[in-house]
Formats: sequence, structure tokens, C-alpha cells
Amino acid sequence: MNTNLISSFVLAARALCEFVTNPKEEEDSTSFLRATQHHLLHLYQLSIQLEWMDLPSDMEFDEFIHKTHFSETLQTLSLRLGTNRYYWSVFAPTDLRDDEPVCCDLLDDLGDIYQDLKKALVIYDLPIEYCKEHAIWQFKFDFETHWGNHCINALRGIHFFLKAGT
Repeated sequence: MNTNLISSFVLAARALCEFVTNPKEEEDSTSFLRATQHHLLHLYQLSIQLEWMDLPSDMEFDEFIHKTHFSETLQTLSLRLGTNRYYWSVFAPTDLRDDEPVCCDLLDDLGDIYQDLKKALVIYDLPIEYCKEHAIWQFKFDFETHWGNHCINALRGIHFFLKAGT
């Protein structure tokens, strides 16, 4: 287990969660998109380097993000995104038979990424011996099965929003 990589990943995940929940006063939508792009690229780079490990226990953890807090987080993100929310994508880009475009929502992408990372960070911070290992497993699992897709889609959407200058 590469402890430097894990420490870097945890710091990057914390930085994204902090960034999402604490907007800067003089932030416009372009600076928000650029900063979001930076955070997502950094997390993606670190995530692909995380190694798979065995799940240390079959303990299940309750939902850690209070729904009211998450609703407020989404409202704040929505304001920060402004008109830079919706973009087109193909659900399964490597399936050549699945060529129907779908409308994606950058708010949904960022919200799902935030939720997955925040949940694993809360587990990581629990004072139980195996929680750190469980959280590291959760980071990799959620990246491979859920938020990694949102991250790639969000980066593509952000790229084109910035290119269009909106």
C-alpha cells in the first residue's frame, strides 16, 4: 500500500469537498469551472493510481451526509454553475450500438462526486482501526463504479463550457 499516494488522495478529496462547500466571494462561473477542472483532474490522476485491496470487513456504514446539508450544497453549486449545467454525451461511448445522446447535468456530476468522496472521508476519519482501510477500498470502488464516470463526463462538459467562453 502506497501511503504517500493515499495521503495525497485523501488531501485532494478533502480539498474538493472543501471547495464545493465553500465558495469564494468574488468567484465568477469561469473561475469556478477552471478550479473545478483542476480539482477533478488531480483527483482522477490520483484515483487511477490507487491499487485495489481486499475489503477489510463487511461492516456497513450508515449514510453520513445529512440530506439537508447535501440539498444546501447542491443549491450553492447550482448558483456557482449558472448556465453551465447541461451538456450532451453518449451513455456508453465504447458501445458502438449505443449512439443515442443523453442530456447530462454538471450539477448531478459534481453532486455525486462530492457525495461519494465525502462518505468515504467520513469513514476514513472514524476512530476504528479498520475504517481507514475500508475508506481506501471505498475510494477505489466508487471511482471505478460510479464517480469516475461522472468525473470524465464533467471534465468533458467543463472543457466545452470554457471553450465556448460562457
